[in-house]
Amino acid sequence: MKSKLLLSLIIISSLKLSSQVGKMGVGTISTTNVDVNTRTYLTNNANTGSTTLRVASSNLNGSVFSGNLVSGDLIMIIQMQGASINTSNNSSYGSVTNLNSSGLYEIRCVASVPNSTTINVSVPLTNSYSASGKTQIIRVPRYTNFTLNASASIFPAAWNGNSGGVTVIEVGNNALINGTINTTGRGFRGSPNDNVTQPPSSNITLFVSSIPEDGGRKGEGIAGSEIDYDAMGGRYGRGAPANGGGGGNSHNAGGGGGANAGNISSWNGLGNPNNTTRAWRDAWDLEGGTFSNNTSTGGGRGGYSYSHTDRNARTEGSGVSNWTGNSRRNIGGYGGRPLNYSTGRIFMGGGGGAGDGNNSAASGGANGGGIVFIICYGNISGSGTIVSNGATANNTNAGHNDAPGGGGGGGAIILSAVGSISNSLTLRANGGNGGNQLITNDEAEGPGGGGGGGYIAITSGTPTRTATGGTNGTTSSSALTEFIHNGATSGGAGIHNATFSAPNLIGSLISDAGSDDIFCAPVQLNANIPSVGSIGVWSIISGVGGSISNVNQHDATFTAGTSLSYTLVWTITNNLCQISRDTVVLTEFCTVLPVKIISFVCDNINNSNLLKWQVANEKELSNYTVTRSYDGIVFEDLDKVDALNHIEQTSEYSFKDFNSSNAKTTFYQLKIIHNNGDIEYSDVVSIDVVRTTSDIQSAFPNPSNQYVNLNTRLNLNAYSEIYISDMLGKKVLSFDNQIQQNHINLDISELQNGIYFINLKKKTGEIVKTKISKI
Repeated sequence: MKSKLLLSLIIISSLKLSSQVGKMGVGTISTTNVDVNTRTYLTNNANTGSTTLRVASSNLNGSVFSGNLVSGDLIMIIQMQGASINTSNNSSYGSVTNLNSSGLYEIRCVASVPNSTTINVSVPLTNSYSASGKTQIIRVPRYTNFTLNASASIFPAAWNGNSGGVTVIEVGNNALINGTINTTGRGFRGSPNDNVTQPPSSNITLFVSSIPEDGGRKGEGIAGSEIDYDAMGGRYGRGAPANGGGGGNSHNAGGGGGANAGNISSWNGLGNPNNTTRAWRDAWDLEGGTFSNNTSTGGGRGGYSYSHTDRNARTEGSGVSNWTGNSRRNIGGYGGRPLNYSTGRIFMGGGGGAGDGNNSAASGGANGGGIVFIICYGNISGSGTIVSNGATANNTNAGHNDAPGGGGGGGAIILSAVGSISNSLTLRANGGNGGNQLITNDEAEGPGGGGGGGYIAITSGTPTRTATGGTNGTTSSSALTEFIHNGATSGGAGIHNATFSAPNLIGSLISDAGSDDIFCAPVQLNANIPSVGSIGVWSIISGVGGSISNVNQHDATFTAGTSLSYTLVWTITNNLCQISRDTVVLTEFCTVLPVKIISFVCDNINNSNLLKWQVANEKELSNYTVTRSYDGIVFEDLDKVDALNHIEQTSEYSFKDFNSSNAKTTFYQLKIIHNNGDIEYSDVVSIDVVRTTSDIQSAFPNPSNQYVNLNTRLNLNAYSEIYISDMLGKKVLSFDNQIQQNHINLDISELQNGIYFINLKKKTGEIVKTKISKI
């Protein structure tokens, strides 16, 4: 047997290594259209907790970088697509049923680049990312200070289906932006136009189709691109796939605008009619009721289908045969849907849908805006512009007897600054305009819908910020001079005034490994908990043997080996390659008791606790002092039992505690007092006596390695607390007691193997418990 184990926890050093922030030095951009990032993409899925990324190419050289990606560099991981949508052939087509991992992102420091297709990061991933969801890896420049001159501009590579569309910069001190950062039209792609359609007499009202003649193509968004749409019913038709705009239906209806941010519940896909003049209001209201007052977030709707007669649009609405052609039907592409930013995700603007055509005169949808993300640990100042608008759709081509496409959705701008953000900056994430039909005879087709507004979030300041919807296109047909919009509507506003906070972006570097204390082995360590975005790890740097139960757990258990002294280090690493270390020394003082305690037990007899112990090798002892505790930590002396000092034979002792509380777990320990005043200690024994056990009807299986089914007499909300404690009475797991039923499935998988108690604490304070075994 061993005496008390004294562990002296002494902080002997605390070290914060110089970080890799600013490793590229001062950055200055003085030319136009500079792309400051390089990119690759995942080729294999990367799951939560992983530190390995399998990519198309890990070099990531070029641009502003002088060499290949190496340890200490910074990357952004962001999944661009992969959302699931409703594929019903009705107006619900394209609603997002699950974002999955689309829009998730994180910043990570590079730990190593072992080969041309692998990147290892220093902190495990918080999220899971899929290769099929088009996850791109972006190398981020790391400047001490950064200046974008007034005549200079940053313009990223456009999104190509695998990567592009995003500008990310990290600045260790201050950023001065007097030029332009521009990701307009670099986001999700607008749909190309095709040149086939159904006959003019057709009535194609569908929302999704795999037949090219049925309508224009849908714009790209977080649900994917055309090849993905093909697997979900088709790439054609007026339904809007997530934030992508719908294509105009046959015959020659206009394409819908793409979208990005906005109130999801305020979307109906029909956009925002321009009713500036009374004549326009009259024409809109022929759609039914007061459509002129319709409002919708997201993209604007594409205009009506083909007509070929000059009638009065104020008195004869869409779908009336007097218009001839395709009767000017209301079958334009729906505007793209706004996306949910409340979960901290970020998205590019959706592409506009194409106008339907058959005379080589139609135009496709426009591209959405990209993403600008600046991380600055000082101030962001200057009078420059950061713009991530959706692109404006092209007008019709020569002949002009087809329909144009919708505008692109606005992009996203995020400025994260520890210091201030200058009010003299201008930030824009507006939707793009719909395409115009430039025809001059009495034939008319539907113009394109405007793109929806984007998203702007900053940490502080009041710079000029706009995320308005793009305007719809118009027709110049001589038959519709009284109603030039011909059914096309503008996009809705995005979100321009969001506040950005980044608790996961950097991660805390406080690395306190614990303070001085006294323990009995094994020892529960006491380091601080790493923040989200950081990881902690224990290591033993001196001492023979010894083990740590979980090296990444701040309160892991340390078990000594054969040495009397150990040095342990608690190291925290955050997303930015910053490292903080704290060192403790654990010193063990262990002596073998000259007294051999053969047994030490406790029983409850007639509501009193009877202690019995048997010892051998007694020599020069004064007494055994019996001590008692109700928490296993603080003990009180009860009484002394004189030592018999039998050297050649065993001695047996007993002590009855008449005053113990049977409503609690009671712990006992013997203080062995030598004649010279030395004190030694026995092991601790405990006894649990429960007066009322009928409350717990069953707990099974017992033993168990994962779940215990607990059934009680009363509903669980009749108890003030439900928890599991160890043999020392320490609470190790707590469970929900707000359950209006008398059974619960307790998950004990995280417990170490051993004996525990399930405790039901009544509102009177009485505790009912039962013993279980974890195996």
